[in-house]
Amino acid sequence: MLHERSDRPFRPSIGAIGTAFERLDEQKGFICWYNAKPAQCAVHNPKSGSAAVSRVASAIVLVILVTAGTVGFAAYYRGAPGKESTILATLESNGDFSTLVNALSVSGLSGTLSSSTPYTLFAPTNEAFSDLPPGFLTALLANLTELTSVLNYHIVAGELNETNMFEMTSLMTLQGSSLPIGVYLTGLDVGSNASLTQASINCTNGLIYPINAVLFPPSPVKTTQGVTTILQTIEALGFNYLVSGLETAALASMLSSPGSYTLLAPTNSAMTFFSCGSPDDNCLADLENLFENQSAVTYVMQDNIVSGNFTTAQLVQAGSLTTMAGQTFQVTSASGTVSVGLATITQKDIRCSNGYIDITDLILVPPGVDH
Repeated sequence: MLHERSDRPFRPSIGAIGTAFERLDEQKGFICWYNAKPAQCAVHNPKSGSAAVSRVASAIVLVILVTAGTVGFAAYYRGAPGKESTILATLESNGDFSTLVNALSVSGLSGTLSSSTPYTLFAPTNEAFSDLPPGFLTALLANLTELTSVLNYHIVAGELNETNMFEMTSLMTLQGSSLPIGVYLTGLDVGSNASLTQASINCTNGLIYPINAVLFPPSPVKTTQGVTTILQTIEALGFNYLVSGLETAALASMLSSPGSYTLLAPTNSAMTFFSCGSPDDNCLADLENLFENQSAVTYVMQDNIVSGNFTTAQLVQAGSLTTMAGQTFQVTSASGTVSVGLATITQKDIRCSNGYIDITDLILVPPGVDH
């Protein structure tokens, strides 16, 4: 069975509604929703009423769509507490964040979140930290440089509420790297592995968004080197669909044992897109149906595993790689971005005790697999 997760986009988009309204003014006779895939237009017959009636009707449609989008999105966050204390004081008063409070103290970032300067914090709960592989947190707390880098990747300058983030696709963190975000039916997804599980918490110097996983910046975190296996690492990263696929294919035990492998790891979104080509309502069902075919899933999973330890620099130098499924892909590099076939490596060279992980935006598929 798949580990449940929603990767379906929340609609309607306020920005898209605005675009539709502008196009309505330009193309009299059509009302278009460009957030739909594909864009949809409803025909308006100008003979059925005056131009004034048409404008009134269009305005009513716009109001209904904006109201529906606002109410639907805000429902998830209903009941957020009012401002009472700083971000740090709020974390200290909530037992669910004691691990984060300790990490902030060790790193020296407590003062940042207790100042009057506004920040937005994506705060992993204690449970999120407990999901890290054994020994990982201890090693991270012992390395001040890397600990500070990881924690700063959870902090964004300024107070960003849900409305601010509705149309955003990424945020610039204090760590200096871009943090991907996306609005979905179940709320807000953050990075490649985390999502909001509670209402946002208002503070005197910003906002706290509780999240269910620890975020890691794009640069590899060296404390993972030689500590965790490939399987443990992708589990910690929250790659639920990939883990399910490996388990179905009976390849999970291989990637959790001593050996030498390079895993091209597609994100949850990449796995969902693979199953039906677009993030619609049926994608998860399609993916689960695919997983019922063990031979097909095994073939696909093997096509994303390479025997041997290879850094991306070594793969680029070789110019190609051959997967365990026997398929050969070209490896190219342009402006620092490495691609394997049609897939782009978005995070490279995550060192594990039994090999490397490269995170990709697409899953590699062998010929003859129906999807």
